[in-house]
Amino acid sequence: MAGVISGLQPRIPCIGFSVLKGKDTISPMVASHLHATGSRHTNWRLLHDYHCGGYAKAPPYLLAFMQALERNNQVVLEPVYSAKMLWGIEQLAEQNYFAPGTHIIAIHGGGIQGRRGFGALTDR
Repeated sequence: MAGVISGLQPRIPCIGFSVLKGKDTISPMVASHLHATGSRHTNWRLLHDYHCGGYAKAPPYLLAFMQALERNNQVVLEPVYSAKMLWGIEQLAEQNYFAPGTHIIAIHGGGIQGRRGFGALTDR
């Protein structure tokens, strides 16, 4: 996340979605990496309310969201990271978190390998 943030112009916000439940250990690491690179970008935040129960947890509502998104967009996701991020974006949009006309770019730097552990729940 720090790499993405440091590549942005300071006026462009960056939002991250933590999949970890509990104490925030990620934000201090991001801040440390930004400081180490000399980045002055402060328009970022890491959200902690979209972990869906914690790392590798995939409740039925998340799987239903993921499967509908896959069907409607011909994309393959995994429930560990990508589905949670996209679900979080949808939840925020439904709460009018984003100003009208906001352009959103969703970046997932992980891999589809997180899908393997879910077997028949996510197999096509």
